[in-house]
Amino acid sequence: MRGFHPWQSTLNRIVYLKEQLDAGFDGWIFYLDADAYVYGQSYDVRRLIRAGGADFYFAPGGLTGKHWDVNAGVFLINLGTQAGKDLANAWYDHFMSTSEDELREAREWNMVADDQERLHDLLRHRQDLRDRLAIVPREFFNDQKATFVRQLLRANAETGE
Repeated sequence: MRGFHPWQSTLNRIVYLKEQLDAGFDGWIFYLDADAYVYGQSYDVRRLIRAGGADFYFAPGGLTGKHWDVNAGVFLINLGTQAGKDLANAWYDHFMSTSEDELREAREWNMVADDQERLHDLLRHRQDLRDRLAIVPREFFNDQKATFVRQLLRANAETGE
């Protein structure tokens, strides 16, 4: 979608959200990375949405424990709310601030900010977005043994050797 090197495909989720907004989509998007899947198929995700009262849902990210430290591998976002639109547009604008030349030169991971780092930056600096964010427990949403959505992170994968 935008980029030059395989690792930059992680940025595609940002462009995808913007494309959906531009096409007039105004509902929920349930995003899952290629290494994630719905394990608890009997769970009705609308329960989570109704109970949480938020405009976007993420699992915790790293070890900081901060409200902005989320994992972007699995998330729900409501593009029908102003906060959902604001997050998608701000994430896109943040990505577009990186030039084509910078992307071309960024052959290795973290030579430019990745999707999650950009999301963290936005959430760290925008209280209005943090106010609309719900953190879903990792044991339920976005872990290799989660009860609803499982994700096998590269860092945690076993090779079987």
